[in-house]
Amino acid sequence: MKAAKRGTLYLLLGLGVLVVATPYLWMIGSAFKDQVEIFAFPPTLIPQSPTLGNFSQVMDRLPLPRIAFNSAFVSLSVSGLALFFGALAGYAFARLKFIGREILFALALFTMMFPAVLLLIPRFILIKQMGLVGKYPGLILPFAVSGLSIFLFRQFFALIPGDLRDAAIMDGCSELGVLFRIMLPLSKPVFVTAGVFVFMDTWNDFLWPMVVTMGHPELMTMPVGLAFFSQSYVTYWGASMAMATLFTVPVVVVYLFFQRYFVESIALSGLKG
Repeated sequence: MKAAKRGTLYLLLGLGVLVVATPYLWMIGSAFKDQVEIFAFPPTLIPQSPTLGNFSQVMDRLPLPRIAFNSAFVSLSVSGLALFFGALAGYAFARLKFIGREILFALALFTMMFPAVLLLIPRFILIKQMGLVGKYPGLILPFAVSGLSIFLFRQFFALIPGDLRDAAIMDGCSELGVLFRIMLPLSKPVFVTAGVFVFMDTWNDFLWPMVVTMGHPELMTMPVGLAFFSQSYVTYWGASMAMATLFTVPVVVVYLFFQRYFVESIALSGLKG
């Protein structure tokens, strides 16, 4: 009976994985198909006549190395800043007592509830007044502080016994010393998880880079480059699938490499409010 239930569970999980994976398999397969085979019926997942023409078209029409560098530089910069400020704020909310602490933490969480499009215009006006449109800081600074990062660090730091901090303070350690010498070395799971989440959000962001880099193609990121092949009257599906495949690979690699930290961090961060 248990074996039957387990087999049924594995079957359902396998079907779920197949449903989720099919669009990605279609994307990868279409990246190696010509335009005729992409629209062939019945459709095929595996290319009958594989070709690298779509990737050649991407390389010919876009400065792919520069675009990849832009996305990597912006994503890593945003991730680093979000981790730095998230750790500082998370420690303050978890361990320091000051007036308005709970209200400020609630406001930090509240920032995650706003859709990005709602903040687009005021954010752009601010960046324009600072003279950062068409520059790397204009892509990076608006996302240097992440409500999710603050939440994860705060929840994790709240779980660490307060005796460690008290002992360090009695030995003459400053609050920053407690954070960097004691708290952060113990926070590898949440550090990696917050960094990967922020990296993936930044890497996948399309709307803000499109607005800020308009008229500055040298700052184009991967999502903006992907939209280049979907024009008003025609969509180059083969090139779009090739670009989407190249765009997806780094995110998948990063996630697979750090996935073992995700469950541990999320489970720990949800244990205590």
